[in-house]
Amino acid sequence: MIDDILNEMLKYLYQYDDYWIKNRVSNELRRIIEDLLNGRAEVIVRRTESSLIIAVRGSHVTLEIIRNRDVIVQILNDFPGTTMRIPDVFKEFVKNRNRYEELAKMLLAAKLGLANTDEGENKDKPRMRTTRLWQAVFWALLYPGDVYISIKSINVNVEDVTITWSFTANNHVSYKENALKIAKDLDEKTLLIFLLTSILGDGYANAYLRRSRLRARIEITVNAAS
Repeated sequence: MIDDILNEMLKYLYQYDDYWIKNRVSNELRRIIEDLLNGRAEVIVRRTESSLIIAVRGSHVTLEIIRNRDVIVQILNDFPGTTMRIPDVFKEFVKNRNRYEELAKMLLAAKLGLANTDEGENKDKPRMRTTRLWQAVFWALLYPGDVYISIKSINVNVEDVTITWSFTANNHVSYKENALKIAKDLDEKTLLIFLLTSILGDGYANAYLRRSRLRARIEITVNAAS
């Protein structure tokens, strides 16, 4: 099942690469950088709370330079995404009805944790954008059915190059607005799963000694719907 998802992503990546080569995007990107350095480029500047973003738009690609993070983001303007069919692997493997009902509660808690942090929404549908391959696959398995995938950007800095994947679950409704409200009714076991996926999504956990006792510290960043 996981191999199927990875193969679909790889197939889409090859299509992305073909588009890049066929439309000579590298040459266009080189011209954009030269124009930017020589003051010939038409520049769009916007500010966020944490950084300044400079964007230059070409025919096939948009180049974004993010100040304070030393990141160049390359976005293909008109390259479409694709839809892949995600099987309900959990239902296929757990045949016993009572066990599946228990598992469904755990899966809901996992969804709520991600919805509470990293996850966004697209027309009330769950959407995940991530550079982490494990998170993309895990998230897709939580939302069986039609999942629309696309490459949001290619991110370049002095250390590495990453791909930002965007996944939208077309057959589901987002929990983004009500995740915390629903989480209040979780039992002890499912609450731990909620905390785990919240931490994995956009959180931090650490253990420290206080008065000779080991205590846990958990910090979670709750992102607004986007």
